[in-house]
Amino acid sequence: MARIEKNTVGVFLKRIFCSKWFYLCLGLAAVNILTAKWLAEKYDVGAMRYVVPAQLLIEGALAIAYYFAKKKNWSTEKIFLLMVIPLGILFIMLLPCGQTPDEAAHYMRTYGITDGHLIVPQSETNNGGSELPAALSEVFYPETERGLYGEIIKDLSFGTDGEVRDYNYAPAALYSPITYLPQTLAIGFGRLIHAPLVVGVYLGRIFDFAIFVFLMYFAIKFVPKFKDFILFIGLFPMTLQEATSLSPDSLTISLSIFMIAFVCYLAYKKKGRMSKGELGILYTMAIFIGFCKIVYLPLLLLYFLIPAERFGSVKQKRFHALLLGGIVVVLNVGWLLISSRYLIEVRAGVNPGEQAKYIFTHPHMYLASLLGTISARIDYWSGSMFGMSLGHYTIDLPQFYYCLYLVIFLFLLAQSSERFVIKKSDKAILISVLAIIFLLIVTSLYLQWTPVGDYFIDGVQGRYFLPIILLVPFMLCPTKKTREQRSFQLIKQELIVCSGVFCNVAALTCIFVANL
Repeated sequence: MARIEKNTVGVFLKRIFCSKWFYLCLGLAAVNILTAKWLAEKYDVGAMRYVVPAQLLIEGALAIAYYFAKKKNWSTEKIFLLMVIPLGILFIMLLPCGQTPDEAAHYMRTYGITDGHLIVPQSETNNGGSELPAALSEVFYPETERGLYGEIIKDLSFGTDGEVRDYNYAPAALYSPITYLPQTLAIGFGRLIHAPLVVGVYLGRIFDFAIFVFLMYFAIKFVPKFKDFILFIGLFPMTLQEATSLSPDSLTISLSIFMIAFVCYLAYKKKGRMSKGELGILYTMAIFIGFCKIVYLPLLLLYFLIPAERFGSVKQKRFHALLLGGIVVVLNVGWLLISSRYLIEVRAGVNPGEQAKYIFTHPHMYLASLLGTISARIDYWSGSMFGMSLGHYTIDLPQFYYCLYLVIFLFLLAQSSERFVIKKSDKAILISVLAIIFLLIVTSLYLQWTPVGDYFIDGVQGRYFLPIILLVPFMLCPTKKTREQRSFQLIKQELIVCSGVFCNVAALTCIFVANL
């Protein structure tokens, strides 16, 4: 018996030490240790003695878990759960309250919804806000910029009862209450059991993250191709930061990716007529996506990828297209009429009306601004999309991680192992949807954030492109099959998981040390 166990251990160790992925993990672990040392010197903290062992423990545990999962031939969606859940829990724990963009405003909006304010009240002195616990300012706006983990203990004394004051959260008032459903359930539950305010924050993050994981899991399960690409997107540090915050971006990202995956499943994998449940999913996604952010509404054009036979006939497809389009237009126009009252001047010199006139009267200047901004900011957009700048874009990862993610991203797009032939009309739809949403994102920021006539477009962040990034590999599929075309795979799943684990551990280290 002892000899059998010894042989088993020996075979296991031999496989490990003969694997190139083992040495990749060692190299990435060494880079992470150097990153921790650099951070300790930068922030002048003695964090090395416990940060490095914690790094090695997390990396080792996830690497071993992945090894045994692959040995048991786990599906990609199950491997996603295995990796993303522990990393997401760490993001929830290590990101102090309000350390993601606009999280304080999103909490206030959600808290107001639990008070019954589905539409945010307005007054002469408050363009969009309500009376909330005065202690919220202590939770989200502490006086110190460092040592924020100690503030969490202090925040446990702040309950939902006590003094109230007016808070203005007009930017968050633009969002429909539907997009705050997970957070509302969590914070409402926290209020029901009289939990401290800070507990409500973490409950909201947990509920939001749970919905993200659910939608991403089924996106990977349904998508006919590019499962590893979705796994890669799901392990971006920026994706995980948004997924574990109170921002509606968590729902927007996961719902958009699920929508693209599910529509492509119906278009390229499903056989026969779709069920009532599948049709219900299409309607539900269409209603929710418009309420998340209207710039992503053109994703509904992807429905035209679905063949008529999935609906039963051409007549049925037209009927559902008209009915669904009518419902979405009515709901979104209605919400736009309500939410437009909360538009405020966020920067001096910004005037959306005048900026719109400038675009129509000087289209060549707007085109020059668009091309100039793309040329000047493409590095920042891609880096912030991956997650190289976390928190309030003040916690930066070393350039090495950006280069690693960029190489894997480009190679994933270049490899042809998962490509399949699509119709020219389908490719035209995919390209059109991607182009329209990109222009809507950039133009909306030109109207809302950029002073009239400025050359560069301000306010565009890489995370805004996460909901549409899955369109790119489908868009690159060929429209006809060539005899001499050879399939090749440049990036294996092991590299995606290794890079995702070690880069996120580095991101968590940066977050932790920056807030000590």
